[in-house]
Amino acid sequence: MTMVESSNEHLNFCFANQFPDGSIYLDHSAGIHTVTEHGCNDLSTDGGKTWSRNRSGFGAFNSFVTRDGKKRNVTAWIDKPAKEHFITVKTVEDGKVKAEKSRIVMPYESTFRLHREVIRTRSGKLLLTGYVLKKGDPKFTSILIGSDDDGRNWNFISDILSDPQKMYREGPNEAAVIELANGELLAYVRPSGQGPLLQLRSKDGGVNWSKPESIAPFCVAPAARILKNGALVVVTGRPGLYLLIDFSGSGKHYQNVCLYDGSGSSYASILEVAPNELLVLYDESDFGSWRNAGLLSRIMAMRIGIVRDDKMRRSKKHAAEASRWKHLFSAENKISPLTERFSTAFGYQPKDSAKCESYFEFQEIAEYPHPVMHFGNKGVGTKTPGSQFSHFAIFFARGQLPGNFSFGAELRLTDPAEKRCQFGFRIALPAASGKGSNFGWIGIAVDRIEYRDNGELKSYKIDLGTKFHKFEATTGNGKYTIVCDGKKIAEAKLAYNKDIGPGFTFGDGATAVYGEADLAWVGWTDDAK
Repeated sequence: MTMVESSNEHLNFCFANQFPDGSIYLDHSAGIHTVTEHGCNDLSTDGGKTWSRNRSGFGAFNSFVTRDGKKRNVTAWIDKPAKEHFITVKTVEDGKVKAEKSRIVMPYESTFRLHREVIRTRSGKLLLTGYVLKKGDPKFTSILIGSDDDGRNWNFISDILSDPQKMYREGPNEAAVIELANGELLAYVRPSGQGPLLQLRSKDGGVNWSKPESIAPFCVAPAARILKNGALVVVTGRPGLYLLIDFSGSGKHYQNVCLYDGSGSSYASILEVAPNELLVLYDESDFGSWRNAGLLSRIMAMRIGIVRDDKMRRSKKHAAEASRWKHLFSAENKISPLTERFSTAFGYQPKDSAKCESYFEFQEIAEYPHPVMHFGNKGVGTKTPGSQFSHFAIFFARGQLPGNFSFGAELRLTDPAEKRCQFGFRIALPAASGKGSNFGWIGIAVDRIEYRDNGELKSYKIDLGTKFHKFEATTGNGKYTIVCDGKKIAEAKLAYNKDIGPGFTFGDGATAVYGEADLAWVGWTDDAK
């Protein structure tokens, strides 16, 4: 960690870029946002170890290197609707900054803001995102523009995403674009100040875009990089600051890492300053009370090594679990529980299904030698008519159980920002009366295990985080015992409910469960034939 700058003024909004000569330019703001705010520019010539004030008139925002090695940036922040706008093009030549104007014609009247990083595709074309307010539209639209002459002239390519149904408070605005190894483009879009990060995919150079999918519950000012080892990294946040890492480089298998969970604008930049070593530049400030003077704010530079080491994969498979449980589902064979004769699902659908809000998919991750089944759970209900829950269910016929049941599972939660339970289990044994069931419920959160004791909700504090853990439960004599990683957590009493049918459910997306999890395996033992 290196402190770039500190101040009694608020310091926010970090935009940085590194050039081939090793120089790193950093732009950020100082002062109360929209009140006393003004721009600041810093410069490092030693890879981010030391910093000085940059007074050259050239900054990091929307900057890039020309084919002949010159430093160049482009800016436009125009809030008056028009079809034609002028982009300021600054180029560093012989140590001096030369400014020119470049005209761009839009297909409609709109405002025009460029934000935030220029990328060069393999074809040599430059791409840059921005956002506009179309005349008469109260919601933003994210756009993509391009240049074929090193950024001197630009043309409109497409609307990445708009919000005609007014789903989001702001509408799609800040965005980042990255080119994948297969030539596809990925766009990351902020639709609101606090909301989901949306990802879209283009197979034709940005002319057309897929439907957006949510990949994280935080979204401001996304910035993306493809690293030397092929990993795809994205930084975004609010609240806090997070790094999304996809070692496959496909934009399909993200892992979330919390970098900073304090107050700040959550605007950050990521630079690969050495092979597979990131420099993250971000602010720590009281951005949440932005109308007031701050006590102490600072800009920080954090170095992170991104290591993909397949030797870290665990080699043991599920032989022990298979011998212990009468029934075992493992993602190793990529067979969904939906295919098992004793299993069904409420709400959960394959991720590519358009008719649901809660989904599952198989993913390969670095921490496991075989795939896991990833759950994305939206909580209350789905778009499937009549369904109020999302879970996988194994139903029991009456008379098949002696009153005892046990299960085990290995899983991890994958959303560190979600404080509610992200995964759950429910055991429901047939009641002696022949109607209803005696049930117990277990919910897994990052900092606790919740459970029902005779229907009353109780909680056991434990730091589970986003690592894999083993959970077990065994019933007997109207009670059930909960075990985590071999340690007994609690013993609770089953509760009678006349409306619950006998069975075992996992995922359990009831109103109390919302989030994401990776399930390696789940096994259970009963007397069902």
